[in-house]
Amino acid sequence: MFLLALSMPFWSLGHPLIEVDDARYAEVPREMMVLKHWATPTLDYFDYVEKPPMGYWLDIASYKVFGVNEAAARLPTDLLSVLGIILLIWTGTWLFDFETGLLSGIFLSTSLLYFFLSHYITPDLPLTVFLLGSFSLILRTLLNPQDASWAVPGAWAFSALAFLSKGLIGLVFPGGWAILSALAIPALRKNFSLLFKPRGILLFTALLFPWFWTMEKHHPGFFKFFFWDQHVLRFLTPKYHRSNPWYFFILIFPLAVLPWSPLALSGLWKGISEIKKGLSETSLAIWVLMIIAFFSISHSKLITYILPVIPQACLLAAREFKKPLARWAKNTTLGISGIFILASIGVLILIHTHFKTKLIPQGLPDLNLNVGCAVAVLLLFTAALWSFIFEKQPPSQTIGPKIHSRLWKPFLCAYLAGFLGLYAFQFDSSFLSAKNIGGFINQFIKPGDLIYTDGIYLHGIPFYTQHPVDKVLNWTGELAYAKNLKKNQDRFGDDAAIKELPIAGKQVFIVLQKRDIVPVLKMIQAKKMSGNRIYLSGPWACLDIY
Repeated sequence: MFLLALSMPFWSLGHPLIEVDDARYAEVPREMMVLKHWATPTLDYFDYVEKPPMGYWLDIASYKVFGVNEAAARLPTDLLSVLGIILLIWTGTWLFDFETGLLSGIFLSTSLLYFFLSHYITPDLPLTVFLLGSFSLILRTLLNPQDASWAVPGAWAFSALAFLSKGLIGLVFPGGWAILSALAIPALRKNFSLLFKPRGILLFTALLFPWFWTMEKHHPGFFKFFFWDQHVLRFLTPKYHRSNPWYFFILIFPLAVLPWSPLALSGLWKGISEIKKGLSETSLAIWVLMIIAFFSISHSKLITYILPVIPQACLLAAREFKKPLARWAKNTTLGISGIFILASIGVLILIHTHFKTKLIPQGLPDLNLNVGCAVAVLLLFTAALWSFIFEKQPPSQTIGPKIHSRLWKPFLCAYLAGFLGLYAFQFDSSFLSAKNIGGFINQFIKPGDLIYTDGIYLHGIPFYTQHPVDKVLNWTGELAYAKNLKKNQDRFGDDAAIKELPIAGKQVFIVLQKRDIVPVLKMIQAKKMSGNRIYLSGPWACLDIY
């Protein structure tokens, strides 16, 4: 079972890059490698300095060894996800016992959000793994001060790597959690000062300073943009249009840790309710609650942000494995499973309505297959939750000749749900990936031809065509920093650029949404146009104007 769990991140390594983040974070390191820029990330050959470079550096190394392809782009993410599983097993083993550590690793590999993000490139997974390393070594220092000589530098090093993965939270989360834990648990206070050994702080500085100094030197004003715009304004204002209700992550948390939600919620409650006992579970609960509270206050909320709590939640779940579920936990689990059943019925009604009235637009993928997979995944998670509700008694042991149903039933359900989810995506990748449009462009593009995007920006286009998007029309998105630089003004535009088409002697490929095909064609000077091709892929289209 453990080996099956370790294999899960490597399923379908080479599936097409998903818009938006998956494609973006595969393309940025490709461009850095082409341009031989180790410091400055670029997207579509614009300076793209929103995120630190740790993930990009790992992908560059992978590209140099395995070539530029989807599997090579995802390999560092997959290896890091395995590292996270191993780190959690190690943490659970020294903090509690080997059985707890092993269980927590199995839980982590099969938890919904961790599984998904091991197949989708974002900075959140490297951040989570490095934060877990820092968390574990800080706790090791506070509980076993005799290990401070190596644990403290290690904790600071992991914190620096987390900082280089996604920014300031690489320091804020471990530091804030250490302070809160010391305040809440008296046993941790006496060794708190050990965390500030000069060797650890110097190592942290040495790992961070070169990149930040280089960026500020070559991009004056970088510090202000990176720390003020990308951290302070993203947290305090809705500038980046990622707002959700304050309770968003409270609802997302039990879903993110599926199918182990009942055990994770029970463990979290124990850590909170028994805070006066100073248990190790309390330090885990503080980590989970602190991050959920942090992002609940923030004006920027995406589902992936909650990933750093999942390892600690899985460790709390493992601690509850041999214990009976409280009535409130069973009732909560029953409520979640009820929602899944209602969702399954709703999807089936929707598809029935489609076939009867054709309310759903034509051109969608094979709805039979997609609905079947979606309903199957919902029912698999329902079955996993019911295995907790209706079990006769919890297991008396974790490791033994017979695997208890509390372990193998949810594991099997999660295993099958993951397989079905990946299968359904590959079947309908044209609705989530720019690969097909990139293939169309590659059939006809010649040196000197141009690629435009209008109203959208598919990050996979440069990756699959090895050609930049020459003009970005009626869209800004993640390229706001680049658009504000004078040197890039001619690469952004609006409808005026479309009205200038066609261009003599050049093909212009315009990537846009299907609904915009007719309005765009009306703006083009038809009398001067020799011809055009139209390629449709999912919700998008590509016009070849010549």
